Amino acid sequence: MHSGALAVAVFAALAAAILRTGPRHYVQALYYTHASAAAQDAFVNSTLAAMRAAEDEASVQADGCWTLGRLAARAHNRRARAAAAHVAAAGGVEHILAAMDNHAGAAHVQHQAAVVLTHLARDDQLQLQIASLGGIEQLLRALANHSAHPLVQQHSFAALGNMALNPMYQVKIATLGGIERVLDAMRLHPGDTHVQRQALFALMTIADHVPDSQAAVVQKGGIDLILSAMTSHISATHVVEYGCWALMVLAENHHPCQTRIVEARGVDSIFMALDTHQWDSSVQRFGIGALSSLAANNTASQEEIGSKGGIERVLRALAAHELDAAVHRHGTHALMELASSPPNQRQIGALGGIQQLFASMESHRNDRDVQHFAVWALGKVSDTAENKALLVALGAVDKLLQVRDPKSSILNPKP
Repeated sequence: MHSGALAVAVFAALAAAILRTGPRHYVQALYYTHASAAAQDAFVNSTLAAMRAAEDEASVQADGCWTLGRLAARAHNRRARAAAAHVAAAGGVEHILAAMDNHAGAAHVQHQAAVVLTHLARDDQLQLQIASLGGIEQLLRALANHSAHPLVQQHSFAALGNMALNPMYQVKIATLGGIERVLDAMRLHPGDTHVQRQALFALMTIADHVPDSQAAVVQKGGIDLILSAMTSHISATHVVEYGCWALMVLAENHHPCQTRIVEARGVDSIFMALDTHQWDSSVQRFGIGALSSLAANNTASQEEIGSKGGIERVLRALAAHELDAAVHRHGTHALMELASSPPNQRQIGALGGIQQLFASMESHRNDRDVQHFAVWALGKVSDTAENKALLVALGAVDKLLQVRDPKSSILNPKP
């Protein structure tokens, strides 16, 4: 037998045996080390065939989903992407959802099926297939039936969060009760870091740029749950990061949400996150982003942030993460929003914010967002006599004129 055909036969046999005998980790390692494209297809086909042959056996369905989930788990791995595509092409989505339906009371089946759907839902085309076959409804049903099971909650939220990254499915998830499911799980599992993290992820993707969903989160007590998660899990980087991200999304262009966050001492929670994770660029990015969203067109929020030390924290992040473009986009944007308040204008000048804005522009010469936000911030702070004098002393007129010059060192890398 040709070596390629032999490999296909071996992997097909392994796939058929894996559901009953394992050892699963060994097979997974062997798969990633040696599987060719043909062997990969045989592995997926045989796994699905074994699942179809034992549709009534929950353990076989759970193990089959476990296997498919491992194959598609590596989002940036070429073989994993190919495996995910083949799972879908071979009818895997239909069978995974059928397994969830047939074994609605089996938590281990729901858990492993949600894991596979999480990986498949990273792809736009596979999202469409999952949604068209009722995958959103199945995930929400799993959450309702297994509210006390943290693994079902965690992975179902991860899958729904990936689905909601596509605006096509945000409103559908919310309409079917997705926001309520998220908030119920946060209340029921306050000490579970993984549930809190994935619940926050789902919440922020469902509500992103959807005013009705933003309002629903506020009305149903979501702000307090987000802040509680951040405070209770302050050392868990991803919970804090996703908490700040959720606040940023919810407060954007939504005045009632901004007000509720301030009333619930959300500014203090964001500051705690920024102070605890000073060297984590993601926490700094989204923590400062949350401050930007709170400050936008809201004088009360601007003054609250400025009076409690928000400007110092933004400037500290910009200095500490000099080369991180995302931190500087959020940081210059935050200063632009905060500079709408006269007391903040004076603070920005007194704390070296004008110099930092120019430094950000120079460090990120090709980032048009940084340039745009920084120029607007400088324009706003120039409303005070002290800052205007400082700008003149720093040669600001010449520097700002360079922004419009395509040969400028501010906008273009040095040769």
